[in-house]
Amino acid sequence: MEQNERAFVDELKYCIGRNDIIKAAAVIQSFGEISAKTQARVLFEIFKAPDTIAFPLLEQLSRVQVGAAEIRDKIAELIYEKSYNNTARIVDSIRVKDTKNKAFYVAIAGNLKIRATLPSLGDIILDATDERLLLEAIAAVGKIGDPSSSSLIAPFLGSESAKLRLAAIDALADLGGPSAIKKLCETLTGKSSTDVAVIDALARIQDHQSLEKLAELLSSRFADLRNTAIDRLVTIGPKAIPFVVDCLKTSDDDTVIHCLNILGNIGDLTALPAIVKVIYDDPKNPNVRFAVYEAMERLPSNKSAVSLAQGLTDPVNHVSMAAAKAIDKNLSTILVAGLRNMIEAQDAQSMEVVATLLDSGADNVFNVLLDSEVFQNYAVRHLTERAHPDIVSHNLELLGKKGLGQLVRLVQDKLKPEGVHAVHILAVDDSKTMLKIYMRMVHDMGFAIDAHEYPTKALAAAKATKPDLLITDLNMPVMNGVQLSQEIRKVYNSQQLPILMITTQSDIIGQAMSGKGSGSEDAIQQAGIDLVLNKPFQADDLKNAIFRLLKR
Repeated sequence: MEQNERAFVDELKYCIGRNDIIKAAAVIQSFGEISAKTQARVLFEIFKAPDTIAFPLLEQLSRVQVGAAEIRDKIAELIYEKSYNNTARIVDSIRVKDTKNKAFYVAIAGNLKIRATLPSLGDIILDATDERLLLEAIAAVGKIGDPSSSSLIAPFLGSESAKLRLAAIDALADLGGPSAIKKLCETLTGKSSTDVAVIDALARIQDHQSLEKLAELLSSRFADLRNTAIDRLVTIGPKAIPFVVDCLKTSDDDTVIHCLNILGNIGDLTALPAIVKVIYDDPKNPNVRFAVYEAMERLPSNKSAVSLAQGLTDPVNHVSMAAAKAIDKNLSTILVAGLRNMIEAQDAQSMEVVATLLDSGADNVFNVLLDSEVFQNYAVRHLTERAHPDIVSHNLELLGKKGLGQLVRLVQDKLKPEGVHAVHILAVDDSKTMLKIYMRMVHDMGFAIDAHEYPTKALAAAKATKPDLLITDLNMPVMNGVQLSQEIRKVYNSQQLPILMITTQSDIIGQAMSGKGSGSEDAIQQAGIDLVLNKPFQADDLKNAIFRLLKR
């Protein structure tokens, strides 16, 4: 075998020495069958050869199946090493009409950013019919990066070929600049299969104009555009904050909520002053207030005491719960003093404040306030008279860790035996605060509730044991509420398992505008959702919705 491989190398050297490109090409057809050591020797011999022989042979090897990754990498390295000092050859190979393997040289021109090839690439884009050659030419123009080339690429945004459309989007993202951004944004319809690719392109550019356009999509009536823009802005991170903050000035509450969610998820404290300003402006929409407190929970700071304490007494249940969670993450001397005053006042709000702190899982606050006899009394009352069993178990565990066995026994002695629940409800929401709200409200109704943060786990739980009713959010990662409902309907019909969706009206309309129905009612029916309860809601609203579905 070794002797045969030596003969292989000798024959190749002989062909190269005689400038016999045809026989040399025939020899290297067996390149993939020789050892990696001999392959490396062959590459050395080819690299020493004149460019008129080396280029064609290397191009041929680039298409040969090679097992060793280091050999594949070496072939690519030699191709580009030869090309760096031979750009004229690349230019000529692209310019000549009947050049063999023109796409190979076009790819090199793009990767090496050879500007001199732009006129020839333009000719290819205007005249070529071979899709592979067109794809390489479009990509090369983008990589070379002359912004004036955007008008050459833009027509392919409307191509019938999905590959050419995506290639044009990628190329315009590489080119960047006002013209490319304008052309990309003009293709966004809310219903196109390339919408996500366009938004990804804007996120790649990341200049002032592209970030501004991404932020503008937060007010889009198309849910898919809006949700994709939200995801990309969060991924971009702190660089996106000024543009998202600027959108907080809008009078559209839904856009403000999206902005607050993004700022909270980015998690950079530079956004905190803008978030706090929203709550200082006293928004009337409780969903805005909820979004503020959820964002503040993710941005711990000791500068938020006044607004957080105010949120704890918000008349809307899910807002006060969100404020309680934020307080737990932002706990400071000022906040603790304020909480003590609220509880020690022993007025109509005091009991509700303690209940909210316990139900929200504000463990830091719980531990700090345990030295207050008034707090202890209110906590015992709530745990024995109203709290969900999971909340009771959790707080008894905290009391045990603090060495307060006497309080543990007091609660246990007063607890009523947990009865058998006739109704079992399954709830799913990616907001832990909303899940705790559902637990609180459903338990008050006398029903059992199983809460899940992830739709996939909720789906598995529903398949394993059928609940009597499903409560779901709409916008959730990985699987949204519409997709979850569609999967549930493959197993249970509406009579077997009613589905209650809790979300904002604008989100439902956005789903419909995205092609999931001609209107909000169509979108709901097609997904198998039986009833929508819009935020904000109170306990009675949820109770009425649940009883309406259970009595059908």
